[in-house]
Amino acid sequence: EEVRDLLHSKAIDFEERECRNNKKNFDELMEKAGQTLTPTLDIGGEIMADTDAEAVSQYLSKNEIPHF
Repeated sequence: EEVRDLLHSKAIDFEERECRNNKKNFDELMEKAGQTLTPTLDIGGEIMADTDAEAVSQYLSKNEIPHF
């Protein structure tokens, strides 16, 4: 939830997907990340598996994503 709150606070658009009860989304998570832990983000093809708000904030700042 802290990652979601961070993205909302910075007005960054994102798509949240339910993976536990949706086989298609679960399969995509496994294909892209090779694991099932959440939150997992796909930021422009960069996979951040089982991440937290601090790591996401650092990645976005380092890669000059707007609002950071």
